[in-house]
Amino acid sequence: MKISHPSSHAGQYENIVRLATPKTRGRSAQEVNSPHSFLCEHDCPIWHVSPTVRNVVVSPRILQLANPKTNHPNFTSNRQNVQTFISCAAQTAKMTSRLEQLSLPKLRKNRHFYDPGRPESPIRTVSRVARNATASARIQALSTPKALSKDYIPPREPTWHP
Repeated sequence: MKISHPSSHAGQYENIVRLATPKTRGRSAQEVNSPHSFLCEHDCPIWHVSPTVRNVVVSPRILQLANPKTNHPNFTSNRQNVQTFISCAAQTAKMTSRLEQLSLPKLRKNRHFYDPGRPESPIRTVSRVARNATASARIQALSTPKALSKDYIPPREPTWHP
């Protein structure tokens, strides 16, 4: 015996309709979902504070956290009184060619791309040690390609009938 839920199709339909309706932008999810908010005629949110929140007793710790930090006693906010002294040697200093050379960025050879050179030369240079190395039995076993599956059927050449 199959038990059918009479509201299952209606619930699915309502869910599809809810998912199909576009969301309105410009209001946060809290504003949309809050029962205590509504929009005035100029589309600005107005929040109503419930009476239970109005009668809350504020703890001394909350009052302490609400006070802004005080400035340091030696802090001076007048920025125009700040004086900067530049020595005479710094004002008359001349840039030397060595200092200019040191100020330039290092130009390194690009290691991402290699100059291909002649067609018979390899694209990347191989070190002498790598050229003279001998592979161990394990490396040779790992480098052998896998054998074809016993069920593999090679592709046939197409035949054209005139």
